[in-house]
Amino acid sequence: MARPPTVVETRLKVAQDDARGATERVRRISAARLSEIRRLPPSERIAGFDDPALTPEDKAALRRSIKKELVRPRWRAHLRRSRLRGTRLMAGLLRPVLSLEVTLPAAMFVVWLFIAWSHSAHIAILTRSVPIRMLDEYGNSIDAALPSGRRIIVRVGWDGVYRLRHWIPKNGYETVAIPDDAIEWAP
Repeated sequence: MARPPTVVETRLKVAQDDARGATERVRRISAARLSEIRRLPPSERIAGFDDPALTPEDKAALRRSIKKELVRPRWRAHLRRSRLRGTRLMAGLLRPVLSLEVTLPAAMFVVWLFIAWSHSAHIAILTRSVPIRMLDEYGNSIDAALPSGRRIIVRVGWDGVYRLRHWIPKNGYETVAIPDDAIEWAP
């Protein structure tokens, strides 16, 4: 059987209910006071820290609201951080590109490309008639003249001499030096 509560238990229950009610009233009063203080400008809100009606939780909320409004945004610091991020991003993107495994073959390709271009032939137009001596397929010497206005393919040697290359069926390519004042580069 349940025994009836004693006088002490009854008083304890009443005291606990009173304490819960008092705590709730303090929270309501503190919340009302906090809303009044928040309507003030930030410089006047600072006096609210000394208000005994505010609970510690409401004082912390007041501190956060004042801090949020009084602290100016640091744009320079933000820009500096974004520049650092951009620099790090570029370094991260360029690191594999500038590695030896990529740079060395790229440099070799550029050198090869320059050599290929410098050894390639260019189209030129003869400005005057040029006498040439060539060998035919049997080894006989042939004296001929290239007429002016003719388009020819010229290769510039390492020594700066312009050379006309002509294919002879059994001998292969025959090269003939041409004076540089006798040609004009074709567009």
